[in-house]
Amino acid sequence: MCLLSLTHYNLYEKILLLLLFGITVCITSISQSLENKLTEWAKTNSVEKVYLHLDRENYFAGQTIWFKGYFMSGLVPSAKNSTLYAELINNQSEIVLRAVFPASLGATWGQLELPESIPAGFYQLRAYSPLMLNQPGFVFHKRISIFGKESKKKKRILLKIKARYLFSRRWKYDYRLVEYRCLQSN
Repeated sequence: MCLLSLTHYNLYEKILLLLLFGITVCITSISQSLENKLTEWAKTNSVEKVYLHLDRENYFAGQTIWFKGYFMSGLVPSAKNSTLYAELINNQSEIVLRAVFPASLGATWGQLELPESIPAGFYQLRAYSPLMLNQPGFVFHKRISIFGKESKKKKRILLKIKARYLFSRRWKYDYRLVEYRCLQSN
């Protein structure tokens, strides 16, 4: 009886190993076909990015922002898009300027005219194509600073601090009142 149960045990062990081997082969073939499908999809639907080259990063009100834009898909220029949107955004996330530029063969040139009345501060230049709105991580962002009309009047803040310090003179100690003034203008 013991000998019979051992042979059954070996038979069950062989069937289990054969079943596990079959499952492993099926899973690897499915994952390889899934990987091939993803690779084919990436070839046909490659991610496109836009890059801008600016003439500088600091501007005065009334100047022109000159740029050249490149549409790239991987390391190759992409000609999928024919339109580039460029926006200038202030610190409150409001669009100050927006312009549309034609693109051909994966490149575009353009300019944004800064008005004389634009407040001084840091701005963000954002560029994208209509296809990139579905993939927000690939939108181009560049921080620029604009010097111009001040958005607020300068304030002068006077800060007075009075403190007592212990001074020593030969064996005598006395307290003296010291006054500090800090002037700050924004």
